Amino acid sequence: MQLIYQFGFIAHELQEYYPQAVTGIKDAINDEGNPIYQGVDYSQLTGLLTKAIQEQQCTICSQATMINTLKTCLGIT
Repeated sequence: MQLIYQFGFIAHELQEYYPQAVTGIKDAINDEGNPIYQGVDYSQLTGLLTKAIQEQQCTICSQATMINTLKTCLGIT
């Protein structure tokens, strides 16, 4: 049997930061005592995560420029 790993968000943790992407109620159960699981609408996260990546990339580029400037000042290649 081959193990298949899946990656994602834990709905009730995501709900604290971005509730519009989460459906359902944490620890909800139906009339028979069975769990009603929360869900994550990943399409709600695409724009948010893309913007975060773009902002991080700007930070990385700025830091790389600063590092290169400092290396030049110190005579390090």
